[in-house]
Amino acid sequence: MIPKLATKSRTPNAPSSRDPIGVFDSGIGGLSVLRELCRLMPRERFIFFADQRNVPYGNKTAPQLQRYASAITKFLIARRCKIVVVACNTGTVYAIKYLRRTFPIPFVGTVPAIKPATLLSKNKVVSIMSTPATAISPALKNLIKKHARTTRVLRIGCAGLEEMVEQGIVSGPLLDTALRKHLAPILRAKADVIVLGCTHYPFLRRRISALSGAKVIDSGYALARHTKAILKASGFLNNFDTGTTQFYTNGVPKNFSRVAHKLLRRVVRSRFADI
Repeated sequence: MIPKLATKSRTPNAPSSRDPIGVFDSGIGGLSVLRELCRLMPRERFIFFADQRNVPYGNKTAPQLQRYASAITKFLIARRCKIVVVACNTGTVYAIKYLRRTFPIPFVGTVPAIKPATLLSKNKVVSIMSTPATAISPALKNLIKKHARTTRVLRIGCAGLEEMVEQGIVSGPLLDTALRKHLAPILRAKADVIVLGCTHYPFLRRRISALSGAKVIDSGYALARHTKAILKASGFLNNFDTGTTQFYTNGVPKNFSRVAHKLLRRVVRSRFADI
């Protein structure tokens, strides 16, 4: 069942289809989700927030993540966002239930593509590469139990990869050394499908695929499709404007813009927000 946007107003003015979509992540990684959202909904206005003051999320506690997510959501609601996409696997597993209880707007979370992976796997062995926090989360354990009953699933917590993408390191010997370390148990288990369970990792897809020989998938397109379905069901799709994106970070805007330009291959101008 697709949830619909609430019709009650969060401000003195009624919500509109021309209101923006909020997207946030611990940092740069959520741009992989934003890229899919923009492709699928080119007329929408987006506000992207990178919580670079608190990156990486992979070593944070649930109360910390809920606190960060709440502050960011308040920032996005103040800018009239009609829906919020949590473009972070770790943020989703530890904070999205809290956000849905706390705020009166829809949230779309990032869930590892476990079910598609089990269908693609011929060996019936798949692996999920994620942050350490996501790898040990009860939410991921439950997803595996639900969708991979006849498939062996390896959970690999990849310390350090999130930080490398934040620095714009998406190729080269330093990255390959780190990837080979994390891929070693995957290769030993003969996993033929790898699920990218962190939104930073799609920017590493080519190297992961080349070094592993496995089929590599992520949930970015499915998340974008689900977001569009919610907006369409509620009559809140924007069919009027030319798509735009505003970028915010609580880190250093110049650094964010430089790395984002490298990853998205487009000019990015970001602003500082003290959250």
